[in-house]
Amino acid sequence: MTLNNSLYFYSQYYDGLPTGLCDNVRDLHNRLDAPGSDKDTENRATARNKLITDQKYQASGTEIPLCEQSFQLVTEYPGLLIGTGYPHDLAVIGAVKMGCHFDYATGLPTIPGSTVKGLLRSYMKDYWELVKDDLGPMPENFIDHFFVESKAVFLDAWPIQPEESGRLFGLESITPHTVPKEYGDSRSDYEGLTEPTPLQGLKVLPGVTYVFRFLLPDSVDGISRASLLKAFAELLVMLGAGAKTNVSFGAFNPTDDPVSETILEAVA
Repeated sequence: MTLNNSLYFYSQYYDGLPTGLCDNVRDLHNRLDAPGSDKDTENRATARNKLITDQKYQASGTEIPLCEQSFQLVTEYPGLLIGTGYPHDLAVIGAVKMGCHFDYATGLPTIPGSTVKGLLRSYMKDYWELVKDDLGPMPENFIDHFFVESKAVFLDAWPIQPEESGRLFGLESITPHTVPKEYGDSRSDYEGLTEPTPLQGLKVLPGVTYVFRFLLPDSVDGISRASLLKAFAELLVMLGAGAKTNVSFGAFNPTDDPVSETILEAVA
């Protein structure tokens, strides 16, 4: 059985919580919590999480369109968080409370090209010194010349190889601390301990290989395409991508062993 995580996570995940299962998804859940089960709501939410995180992924044989302007990076501990701001509100103990971004058609956790572009534009503007050895001094108005006027294309970044056990997803708990309600939204008048609010979400596990692909001009302001690709990879390795990079999420390492650019699929 192939599971589309986008459909499951944002639609079918809610079915049967907490009142029972809908007929149209009964087959999908029959191994987890069939109608009439005496499992409590928390156990049923946990079973849904397990269905996503236990999936094994393999190459489907469908090749991603070849692109010479690409590089591959591997997620590092503690993993990658993408789409955490999407709503996934469910007042059930054990349920995933944070959103996750999936490709609509395949259900794979891609990084949208628009996100890659915005991230690299910010990094190039603020951290040019980190890649100055590759690029030289920043030419005047380079950011606008390249990111606006050159019509460079930033394609979605795809996972093309799971971690060693064959999985893509794991669970992660993040515990933001909030000021007690009587103090409102401001911390300025509050000097005591804040209240932890654990939130559970999906993450891409460490050890997953992503391919980042681009369609870039030959050169911009005298800086070659090859130099730009090298700088992009170095910036992503040094600064990360996705949410919570300030606490080490979204870290990547380069790989010396590129894998075939094929689409992954889940298998039961």
